[in-house]
Amino acid sequence: MIKLYKGRRVGGQFVVSVWLASENNGAGPTYSHILDPENSRLLHDIARTFSWGDNSPETKQLALAILLEDVGTHLADKFYNDFARDILAELPLDKFQLGTGHILHMLGGWSGPSRSELFALMSDQMVA
Repeated sequence: MIKLYKGRRVGGQFVVSVWLASENNGAGPTYSHILDPENSRLLHDIARTFSWGDNSPETKQLALAILLEDVGTHLADKFYNDFARDILAELPLDKFQLGTGHILHMLGGWSGPSRSELFALMSDQMVA
């Protein structure tokens, strides 16, 4: 299952929705849920809300939340600062869209694990 993250500003709040899509399904993505900062705050309590388009604590909290959701605790903890600084801080303030493929590509570019190691780590997270 591929995840798609769609961020938008709603009344001054930064809201990120999570959508699910199958690689083999011709249908478009299906809405799953709104990403909540509380889950990521259990690992690192950086900020109470999310943001993007800057290098704020809120952007780091969003980076941690997306990576926790997509690749699990180990990789999220290792790469959330890089992801916040290099990717989320550069996004336009009004809206964005990122998918699992984008995230895996970015993680591999930071001299992290190889693509096969990433998939193995993600599989371990799904089983745990």
